[in-house]
Amino acid sequence: MFQVLSRVMRKKRLKAFSLIEVLMVLSIFLIVTISFYRIFASGSNLIAESKRRLLATGLVTEKMERIRGLEYGSIGVVSGNPSGDIDPDEYVVSGGQQFHVLTYIVYVDDPDDGIQGSGDDTPNDYKRIQIDVKWKEELSSQNVTLISNIAPAGTEADIGGGTLSINIIDTNGSSISGASVNVYNDHVSPIVNQTIVSDANGSVSIPGSEPSDQNYEISVSKSGYESAGTLPPYPTTSYYPVNVHASVVEGMITNSVITIGQLSDLEIQFVDPYGDSIGNVDFDMNGGRLMGNETDGSPVYNYSDSLESDADGIITISNLSPGQYSFAITETGYVAWKSNSVLGNEPDEIILPQGQKPYVQDIILLDESVDSYFVRIIDAVTGGPIEAASVTLENTLLSYSETVSTDQYGYAFFPDDQLNVLVNGETYDVSVSATGYGDENSTVTINQLVQETISMSP
Repeated sequence: MFQVLSRVMRKKRLKAFSLIEVLMVLSIFLIVTISFYRIFASGSNLIAESKRRLLATGLVTEKMERIRGLEYGSIGVVSGNPSGDIDPDEYVVSGGQQFHVLTYIVYVDDPDDGIQGSGDDTPNDYKRIQIDVKWKEELSSQNVTLISNIAPAGTEADIGGGTLSINIIDTNGSSISGASVNVYNDHVSPIVNQTIVSDANGSVSIPGSEPSDQNYEISVSKSGYESAGTLPPYPTTSYYPVNVHASVVEGMITNSVITIGQLSDLEIQFVDPYGDSIGNVDFDMNGGRLMGNETDGSPVYNYSDSLESDADGIITISNLSPGQYSFAITETGYVAWKSNSVLGNEPDEIILPQGQKPYVQDIILLDESVDSYFVRIIDAVTGGPIEAASVTLENTLLSYSETVSTDQYGYAFFPDDQLNVLVNGETYDVSVSATGYGDENSTVTINQLVQETISMSP
């Protein structure tokens, strides 16, 4: 009997063990299968991408050879300079794949024989052809480029006209290569509508441009940068623009400089003087790229909007032009003190650098219902703020005494310590001193937020 029970129990253990083994084998099989699938999918994508690159290489080579087979005088793009019948922007299907084919053809003024305006009367030394073939999302890795120079047979001929020279820089003054520069002019015949990519020096040069007075419209763009361009002069534009449509003069070089900054994200958080957040704040903000000036001299910017922070007092504004922004609080019951931006700006300004993702700024607000004292110390002669003035607020009976140094805007706020509160209806002594100024003394009676200005004489 005992032997029978032993055999039964051993069979059960063997069955259970076999089930565990099966589950383990299945798990290992699933892991191997998934890993294999991922490797297979990745490999398939690489193979497909390699096929597209081979097809693109064939397209770019084929088009370049076709262009090089044309008569020199016929080599040019539609609405370009040089002008011709070649389509500058087309979509082509090859091997079941769609490709974006961009063709740029420009005259080149080679400095080896001088440049126009310094002894060279024929700036069209040769033509430069650039063909870009892109596919899918047109990422930088999904592009094949071929560049070739073609010189005329014999002696170069004078094509006349002037040279339009365009330089693209960022807000730090650095040259920007690879920017797309479109030049448009419908006041000449044939109409010019040409797109050229800036070179390694951020430059585009178009010799042989037909003379025209403030009619060459220039538009510049590049991924990750703000777009910019020229505008018609005042009064066609209702203000005086910074960048006016370019002119071209016979036999002369016209230089046009366009600045485009890298886009930034601005994250703002509204806080009280002690760093605690203030939620759901309504405010207006304008600034960014300086477009020009109104007839009264006031600036015109490319950004203006009415905004509201979230419940935590935070708001992020994406893809802003770098530059100066000003804000105005429209939320009832609050007064704006300052942002924590760089030195030298006004208290209601934020200086946004280029290429920041994000640029974080606190804006300090004062609650008008809280018993507090907000004083500004200024020069009695100039009206300018006095920084680092020593302001003491004191009430002997309440055993209250605090001294605060004014900030770069001349402001001081009390209470400096969140726990050392001011008492509504009580009167406090105010003492102000600053190097190079006579001392000032006064009193203030607290009733919610009290704002004052004290002038100091040198």
